[in-house]
Amino acid sequence: MMSRVPMFGDQPTYTIDKALAARIGFVPPPWSSDLVATREGTSREDCDRYAALSQSRALAARQWGLAPSMVPVTDADGRMLLDHDENIRAANTIEKLASLRAVYEPGANGLDAWGLAREPGLGEIRHVHTAGNSSGIVDGAAAVVVMNPPYVPEGTVVRDPEVRDHDPARALYGGTDGLRVIRGAIDTAAILLRTGGQVVIEHSDEQGESAGESGVPGVLRMDSRWRDVTDHLDLARRPRFTTATRAV
Repeated sequence: MMSRVPMFGDQPTYTIDKALAARIGFVPPPWSSDLVATREGTSREDCDRYAALSQSRALAARQWGLAPSMVPVTDADGRMLLDHDENIRAANTIEKLASLRAVYEPGANGLDAWGLAREPGLGEIRHVHTAGNSSGIVDGAAAVVVMNPPYVPEGTVVRDPEVRDHDPARALYGGTDGLRVIRGAIDTAAILLRTGGQVVIEHSDEQGESAGESGVPGVLRMDSRWRDVTDHLDLARRPRFTTATRAV
């Protein structure tokens, strides 16, 4: 499951500091997709044709009831958050997809020069990806569900300024105990995952094993749908995420 905060919405330094990005080798995902397409000789027409085919297959699967992993998403109180997959668009055609502007213009604000300096044999970077032929965020194969849900208890002051000062409240706060969204998301993950599939849940360092039944590991252990519940430390040695395996 994805956060409602736009990708790079917190403006991490490596996305706006070109010198830092070059030093650590960071490139935006859409541009790296263009780089791969250039390497493999994939054209804009190839991308549009496959996108239209993929959309038509997804639409048919939904209409014929062959998409059991597409389920409504509710919170722990049963309130509907999303009742259908918005990525499927019935009207998509190759012609309509061809009319869309590529994500990057030639040059890509210096990224092309950076890439060609490392792979001069390419000659140029062909920008073939658009909002219409790029991968959507979909429920997919349901082997693993990874979530970074809102988990801050209401009324709590967030410690990290880069989060507190930039993230919207709906991306941070998860009800009185911080677990309201997590409980609803656990129910959805149980539907999406096959037996043996794994769920990965980020939480605060106060919602791990030390919280007992009020923590994320405790909530999962009290639910017979899950086994092998394990809390994990992040790189700062703080308990920050829990994994569990779908049992039945």
